[in-house]
Amino acid sequence: ERVGGYRYMPRSLRLELVLRVRRAALELGMTFASCREGFPDLNSPGAACDGSHLASSDRREEREDVPVRQRV
Repeated sequence: ERVGGYRYMPRSLRLELVLRVRRAALELGMTFASCREGFPDLNSPGAACDGSHLASSDRREEREDVPVRQRV
């Protein structure tokens, strides 16, 4: 599939892979967001696909219950 001059895997395959990663992230208590895959509705509320939401000190305090090795 071509999107804006770039070649992408077929949408159905991208969705399958993104859902797999999203499920794993959420099971670990992490947020999830993707940028270019074309599924912004799958992003966690308030999550930025570049990870900038993770730099907020408020977010770090909320996530004290998640072991450090699982934090992103």
